[in-house]
Amino acid sequence: MKTKRVVIKIGSSIILKNNSVDLRPLENIIKQIASLKKKGLEIILVSSGAIVLGRKKISFQKKWPQNLAGKQALAALGQPELMNAYKKYFEKYKIPIAQVLLIKDDLVSKERYLNVKNTLFTLLKQGIIPIINENDTTATEEIKFGDNDLLGALIAKKIKTNLLILLSNVDGLYDQKGEIIKTVKKITPALKKLIFPSKEELTRGGMASKIKAAKITTQVGIPCLVANGKRKNILLEIFNHKKIGTLFIP
Repeated sequence: MKTKRVVIKIGSSIILKNNSVDLRPLENIIKQIASLKKKGLEIILVSSGAIVLGRKKISFQKKWPQNLAGKQALAALGQPELMNAYKKYFEKYKIPIAQVLLIKDDLVSKERYLNVKNTLFTLLKQGIIPIINENDTTATEEIKFGDNDLLGALIAKKIKTNLLILLSNVDGLYDQKGEIIKTVKKITPALKKLIFPSKEELTRGGMASKIKAAKITTQVGIPCLVANGKRKNILLEIFNHKKIGTLFIP
């Protein structure tokens, strides 16, 4: 099957380094996306990072409320910073972008979902890359999702993409010997025991949310790949059919 349309989820951990922000991995990813887009690939981005950049804006040392309202305020501060970063890097390749903020109900309600679908297809047809994020400033339950892993899976499912790629700061799912599991054909209870909680305070995801996302897509015939977004040419290697990360297959 030739991949024509892909959802790529970029995790907060990619721009987080030693409790500070490093945007160089994001710039590297965008360079690769520009190359893939030239080859005709339709790309939808689901991006985390607003809370991390909000934290940077007020400085990482400053005390800040850790409740839901505090996280929503950080997201409000960081969302413009996130989009400015995307705009800066994509402009180098003359690629237009569009911001799409969603909550869970937008993908559950049939009428609202059709509006989202039509918007995304219109943007893609015009050569514009949609950058999707949860509307953290108004969401309640949604802010607890999984660093946008589940949102990426739902988008992939609803618009019937060929592949979901979840980029994080890990090389994939490790087995008990510390080796990467290259392929997962079935998500079992034994597999779930291999999950370890994330140690990063400013990220909401982890392997647990990625496995949940993979379950959503594989159930409808869409493979899901978990890979390390900090690896220099990760996307180019993926589309050159190099076996990288953990691939969940339908």
